[in-house]
This record gives sequence, structure tokens and C-alpha cells, in this order.
Amino acid sequence: MLRRGARPRRDRRGHRAQPSDPAGLPPQSRSLRRGGAGRAAQGQGSGQHPHPAWPEGMSWVLHRVDDRLIHGQVVIAWGHRLNPRTIWVVDDASAANSWERDLLQSAAPGVEVRVLTVAEAAARYGEVAAVQGPAFLVVRDLATARALVEAGAAIPSFNLGGLHYAPGKEKVNEYIYLDESDRSAARALEARGVELVVQDVPASRAQRLGSLDPESAAS
Repeated sequence: MLRRGARPRRDRRGHRAQPSDPAGLPPQSRSLRRGGAGRAAQGQGSGQHPHPAWPEGMSWVLHRVDDRLIHGQVVIAWGHRLNPRTIWVVDDASAANSWERDLLQSAAPGVEVRVLTVAEAAARYGEVAAVQGPAFLVVRDLATARALVEAGAAIPSFNLGGLHYAPGKEKVNEYIYLDESDRSAARALEARGVELVVQDVPASRAQRLGSLDPESAAS
């Protein structure tokens, strides 16, 4: 223990020596012991993306075209913003593969995930209007989106969140690449009045596909 007025001991390099006994350390401030700093950190950024207060019976809040189906942007970025209770993955290949179904159904903890064929989803699309809480629908490509609408699903718009590079596809932006098959499906959807909006995450600027790629716009 230091005597009043005594200078603290220092080691050979001039650094102040630390007590070897924890009892010799100065007492921690009340604010730190009570977690005041932790509360301040938790408060930072709160309210940036408040969950909307959806009315009872609110249904489809996002229809997305994404070749990765369920992943971080869907679950975290859009999920935290729109807080879905249900996600439909509409993909014939995944619906026919039990391993892929199980993987997708475990990809969004706390959210009910259904993996359906195009025919099943089109036939049951109206059911979600009776479900309490918001729901997402995700398809792998524009061809599936077109097939779903042509099978009778009354979808007003699709969010284009990720159609990545493959041989023969041309770059539209950093996360959208299209070929003539994609553009044909896009034109068919627009001809039916379906809006196609390019936006990977909520913080990004939403843009009409036709403004980025005029060849995709219906004539």
C-alpha cells in the first residue's frame, strides 16, 4: 500500500508497476459494474430499421428473385426489416430433393419455411392472405417467376436481389447478370403488369429493371 505522497514504483522500463494481488486494484466504478457502458453500446443504432406494425391478416410483403434462394440478405437484411413469419421457396428442383428441402427449412431460424413446386405455390398462393403476419416468396430465376405468374399467382412485383454471373450472361449491375432467356421472361412479366425492381438489400437504391437494361422492358 502506498503512503500518502509516495510516488508509485516503476519497473526498469519506467512503466508503472501493477499490483500482483487483485485486491490491490482500484475499485471499479459503479457505472461499469452495473453495465452502464453495455447499455450505451446496445442503444447505438437502435431504431434504424424498426419493424413495421403489420395489421392482422397482412400477407405477402416480399417476392424475390435470387439464385441463392435463402441466405444472409434474405434472412438478415430483409428479414430484420420486414420480420416475416413465413417464407415460401418456390423451386421445382429443391422441392423434389429431400436434402435440399431440409437445408432450406433450417436456413431461417424462427421462421416457417415451405419448399413448394411452381404448381403447388400457384394453387395455394391465395392461402397466405388468411395468415396472420408477413410472408416472403423466393424463386431462383426469372423463368420460375414467369411460370408462377402464368400459372395463376397474382403477384404484383418482384424484387430482383441476385442473378449472378454465368457463361453467356451480360452484366446489368454488380449482382444482376442476364441472358436473352432472362430478358424474355422479364418482358413477359412486365407485359402482364408485374413490376421488376432491382434492389439487393433495403439500404440500396431501388431501380426499375427496364431503366437499367432497356432490352428487358416490354415494348
